[in-house]
Amino acid sequence: MTATDEDEKDVPVEIDDNGNVVVTPGTDVDGPIKVTIEDEDLPNGQVEVEVPVEGHEKGADDNNSDVPSDKPVEEKTTVEGVENPSEVKPNGEEQSTGVKVNNPEGTTVTATDEDEKDVPVEIDDNGNVVVTPGADVDGPIKVTIADEDLPNGQVEVEVPVEGHSKGEDDNESDETPAPAPTTSVEGVENPSEVKPTDEEQSTGVKVNNPEGTTVTATDEDEKDVPVEIDDNGNVVVTPGADVDGPIKVTIADEDLPNGQVEVEVPVEGHSKGEDDNESDETPAPAPTTSVEGVENPSEVKPTDEEQSTGVKVNNPEGTTVTATDEDEKDVPVEIDDNGNVVVTPGTDVDGPIKVTIEDEDLPNGQVEVEVPVEGHEKGADDNNSDVPSDKPVEEKTTVEGVENPSEVKPNGEEQSTGVKVNNPEGTTVTATDEDGNKVDARIDADGNVVVTPGTDVDGPIKVTIADEDLPNGQVEVEVPVAGHAKGVDDDGSDKPVEAELPNWKADKDTGSLFPGGSVTVPNAGG
Repeated sequence: MTATDEDEKDVPVEIDDNGNVVVTPGTDVDGPIKVTIEDEDLPNGQVEVEVPVEGHEKGADDNNSDVPSDKPVEEKTTVEGVENPSEVKPNGEEQSTGVKVNNPEGTTVTATDEDEKDVPVEIDDNGNVVVTPGADVDGPIKVTIADEDLPNGQVEVEVPVEGHSKGEDDNESDETPAPAPTTSVEGVENPSEVKPTDEEQSTGVKVNNPEGTTVTATDEDEKDVPVEIDDNGNVVVTPGADVDGPIKVTIADEDLPNGQVEVEVPVEGHSKGEDDNESDETPAPAPTTSVEGVENPSEVKPTDEEQSTGVKVNNPEGTTVTATDEDEKDVPVEIDDNGNVVVTPGTDVDGPIKVTIEDEDLPNGQVEVEVPVEGHEKGADDNNSDVPSDKPVEEKTTVEGVENPSEVKPNGEEQSTGVKVNNPEGTTVTATDEDGNKVDARIDADGNVVVTPGTDVDGPIKVTIADEDLPNGQVEVEVPVAGHAKGVDDDGSDKPVEAELPNWKADKDTGSLFPGGSVTVPNAGG
């Protein structure tokens, strides 16, 4: 519910607890007051009541609000020509509606025809409302002018269109459009036989309106068969010589029953369910890799020429081969086109040469062959690579005495284990007994490994010597201890310890306890 006076000024209004409409006019009111009561149950959703004000006349400036003052009066937006708008033509040209907006600042205007289609509309610089009705307009045109100054915030104008009548389908927009063509398939029941060749052939099946239609084809082996729909809608396939007919063609389109149609295309000389292309026959086993000449390889010369080793690899696909001499130096090696293993020893080779052939088909995945070198002996320094030169050779760390270490005594004294480390720089040594207890160990200035086994040691002692030059990075030595046997609790460490009982004393050292007597508990340091 709202209320305004003749100056369009809001007047406080409410409905009291008894349903009475009460207003608070104010001393500056300009009566009468228009009260608007809105409810969906009322006729047209509202009722307007004109409430008289004492001493005021309708249309009179009872509160002198119309008298100019020093403060400028804000101009309101109004609309002219609403009752008699001009007729416009459906020609796509901008035309005046005969409606004019005074003070259009902040005013918006929209227009729609009878099809609820937007019509271009605007307010020109002179305030005239102009529209551009196209040839497909369906008049009349409803123009809506919206501004907060207007009654209820907007004014609607019905602009007539030449040759159009209200409620008529003047642009024939209501006519039912012709149905869109649907996809259908011909020749499904009687497709043409195709030949098992690499030529494109028609299946005798045709797709009408194939736009958006997809087609696939497979043979009895579930192998894809090339298929397409040509420009005339014909389904064509390229079977291939290895096809296994018949061919199943699947045509998919949302217009088809259940979204697709399947066609069984016969293939010349093929029967359904038969292995016409012999694809079901068990294939011959793939050839495996094997090596010949391993037991009796050919001797090679220490030259820079490529030479056969007398070793041959059958089916060498995926096989790798490497070779090193006695100095662990790589020797160039390869498998030639005939499967022969050939090496290029070089003049500085130290034979024999170890050739390693690797393939997953070989026993344990590889075969090693020792290829002799003319004039070279195994274990001999045939190329004098062990002779010192001007360039110092980096000395490797080695360990002596591992097989026969010396026995040590459990006496707390440092003793030699009989094990010696050559070039011990960077080498570490640790030791533990059978109880896992640490035993002091070190390498002395001469490289000897010495330990200090205490009287409570449980031998033998495990000494671990670690260095990157050693096999697997370390060597372990079991050092015997005098009077100790492996696996025996030589130091009694496995026996339970008996608790020491306190020396209980009775009253007056009588040796007996009696009620009310005293007991002396010795302080044993706990």
